[in-house]
Amino acid sequence: ILVILALALGYFAFDKFVLTPQRQAEELATVAEKARQAGVEQARTEARLDLISDKSVAVLPFVNRSMQAEDQYFTDGIHDELLTQLSRISALKVISRTSVEKYRDTEKSLPEIARELSVATIVEGAVQRVGNQVRINTQLINAHTDEHLWADTFDREYTLDNLLAIQSEVTASIADALEAELTDREKGHINRPPTSSLEAYDLYLRGRQLMATRRGGELQQALTAFEKAVEIDPNFAKAWVGIADTSMLLIGTGKISISESRENRKRAVEKALELDDQLGEAYAALASLLQDRQQKVAALEKAIELSPNYAQAYMWYASSIDEPP
Repeated sequence: ILVILALALGYFAFDKFVLTPQRQAEELATVAEKARQAGVEQARTEARLDLISDKSVAVLPFVNRSMQAEDQYFTDGIHDELLTQLSRISALKVISRTSVEKYRDTEKSLPEIARELSVATIVEGAVQRVGNQVRINTQLINAHTDEHLWADTFDREYTLDNLLAIQSEVTASIADALEAELTDREKGHINRPPTSSLEAYDLYLRGRQLMATRRGGELQQALTAFEKAVEIDPNFAKAWVGIADTSMLLIGTGKISISESRENRKRAVEKALELDDQLGEAYAALASLLQDRQQKVAALEKAIELSPNYAQAYMWYASSIDEPP
């Protein structure tokens, strides 16, 4: 019994004065390492935030507040047009539609979205069309502080002039809030009406949303919408680009031959550039027709110069410069 008691006391003493201090030292080392790793991660996060330009912006998909779900194409069209307007401003970094589309109806917070997209600001909006009236709400938010940098609500009669005026005003207001200086050419693009016909413009918006699906049936409907738009207004350059882009996408569906697609694109691109030789999207469409690598690269460089945030042009440009001469 005495021997067992002595051994027990010896173990308790060894545990208290030798093993326990070692365990505490190991626990303290683990806590310190976790704190160090957290500090490193925090430093990395702050460094990433420091690298994000104050003039970077993501335009999230707009909310359709109309009574009819069918008006979704109109809401998406207004969003797409605003995104296109902003993408022409070289002083801004604008995230592409493809990248922001996945945040439609998201439950993620604005800071989370901003970190994932590496942007400093986010635009949210909503569109409501009732009868001959349209309401568009738009707000620009600092995604890291949740501070509203600019917000406005536009209640106007549903006319082409009013729609285009709202888009121009929103674009200019966002650029002003972000202190992004516009060139004279960029100001001209923002204020230049693409068409004089509301019906043609509505068909163009519908065609753009149908084309975005990349599905065969919808692509054919998109092509029909663009063709109707240029029938109404033959001077609608962006609708001619829509014909060119849709004709190219239809090749992958097997619903149009390569030769027919090329003929459609050639006619549409030539017409678009004849009407507006400052349309970056038209030069990108032209590049798809060119066989010579140097000419193709030059056309895409022109497209990027005129539309500095046109993601499709960058993708095609990267593919073209990797092609053998």
